[in-house]
Amino acid sequence: MNTEKDLRKSLEDFVVENSDLERLESLVTQFNIFDVIGAVRQELRHSDFLAYMLNPQRNHGLGDAFARKLLQRVVSLAGQV
Repeated sequence: MNTEKDLRKSLEDFVVENSDLERLESLVTQFNIFDVIGAVRQELRHSDFLAYMLNPQRNHGLGDAFARKLLQRVVSLAGQV
C-alpha cells in the first residue's frame, strides 16, 4: 500500500529534474494555444479541446495516436506509484 510519503516522493520524482517536463515547459513558454485564443482560464474550452484531440474521428490528422500516447503515459506513471 502506498503511503503519503511514497506518493509525495513519486510526485517529487516526476517534477524534479524531469527532462520531458522541462521540454514541455520550454515549449509552453514559446507558444500556448489557449493564450492565443484567449482561453487560459476557461476550463470548458480546455475540455472541448481535449475532447477534440481524444476523438480519432476528428480532422486533426492524428487518428488515435494522441489518445494512445496519453494512455501509455498514464499507465506508465501509474506503475511508478
